[in-house]
Amino acid sequence: MKFKEIVISFIIILFYFLIVFILGSDSYCYFKIMYGIPCPGCGITRSFLYLLKLDFKNSFYYHPLLLPILGVGIIIIFRRKNFFKKIYENKYFWIYFLVLLVGVWIIRMIFMFPNKSPLNYSRNSLFYRVYKFFSGN
Repeated sequence: MKFKEIVISFIIILFYFLIVFILGSDSYCYFKIMYGIPCPGCGITRSFLYLLKLDFKNSFYYHPLLLPILGVGIIIIFRRKNFFKKIYENKYFWIYFLVLLVGVWIIRMIFMFPNKSPLNYSRNSLFYRVYKFFSGN
């Protein structure tokens, strides 16, 4: 990475945390900060932490696709190796994975949104604040 890219990345990260600080958000997810609804990856961090504690029930609760997502991470990291390269370059693999991720997100939204963590609605979101401002409530 070039120095210019590092500086730009640092500025973007600072800007992101400035937005989080200004909005007083209860989340670090950019999607949730902006729109108030959870993203398809919502709960991954907590799921991973429970997996490290070998608490599989809570790990699955917070995100049922943690293991496939970790597998995709391994594919991305080792994408230059012959075996992983074939998977990485297979467009059907990525279509299947995205359909699975969005499908699980929709199912979780149906059964958990808006009151069950991690798929709860954030009233600190920028979208909600703008709506409240213009609606006069």
